[in-house]
Amino acid sequence: MKATILLSCLVMALFSGCSNAVPEDLGFTTVAWNKMPLGIQSDYLVKYNNIMSYRERYVPTRLNIDRSLSVLISGGTANMPNEFMPEKYKLISFSIKQDSCETIDVLAEESNNVTKLNICFYGHKLLIDPSNVDKDHALSSVRLFESSLWHNFVYRNITTSGYVSFSKANIAVKILTR
Repeated sequence: MKATILLSCLVMALFSGCSNAVPEDLGFTTVAWNKMPLGIQSDYLVKYNNIMSYRERYVPTRLNIDRSLSVLISGGTANMPNEFMPEKYKLISFSIKQDSCETIDVLAEESNNVTKLNICFYGHKLLIDPSNVDKDHALSSVRLFESSLWHNFVYRNITTSGYVSFSKANIAVKILTR
């Protein structure tokens, strides 16, 4: 009994003191999170905090070039909040500046659900859809490396394993120079 209370206190301390994480940040609904044993909750919170700390310390390669990348994501599905089930999403179109990161809203096609896609354009790489709990995908679950094809190219049937977890997405990229 004392161990359960101690573990509860530890989980609550991690949730409130060290982390601003909510179950959705970890890919769980509140209902699923509340059903989860405290030890497993604690493991996920530790992973989340470690990844957030790693991201804060990460220093990417910067090119300091005045350019951006036009990105168009379409087709397939993305995990949406509430039940974190895959849903078709509306066309995503945005530009991202060299050496920057963006958080892009991904809107469900047939519901009011919205999820957040994190994407970075550092060096010669487009880093897409990091995970908040998997250290192997802390920066991205898919990396697209720049090539001469980036003047108008479509990557087809891309599946990511990060927070959004795209399945069978098409990602069109086009370098925009000034």
